[in-house]
Amino acid sequence: MSTQTLIRWSGLALVIALLIYIIFQPLHPADTDPGAALNPLWAVVHYAVTFHHLLVVVGLVGLYLAQAEQVGRLGLIGFIAALMAFGVLH
Repeated sequence: MSTQTLIRWSGLALVIALLIYIIFQPLHPADTDPGAALNPLWAVVHYAVTFHHLLVVVGLVGLYLAQAEQVGRLGLIGFIAALMAFGVLH
């Protein structure tokens, strides 16, 4: 697979991740409600969010690959920091 193809697929992954976020975020049951885990939407939303996270990571890899030559070592450090921050914050 060429780098350009990977970059295109990663862009598509980010667009799909955005759509998943827009659709499923309003459906997320309230975390303050103790009975929220019993809501039938709970599992569906969390499966969608897990898939969303996977797509974002794939998209970030493609975004880095598209700019790797221009950003150099500092860009690599920023890319790694972005992946780590995404994992910690979500």
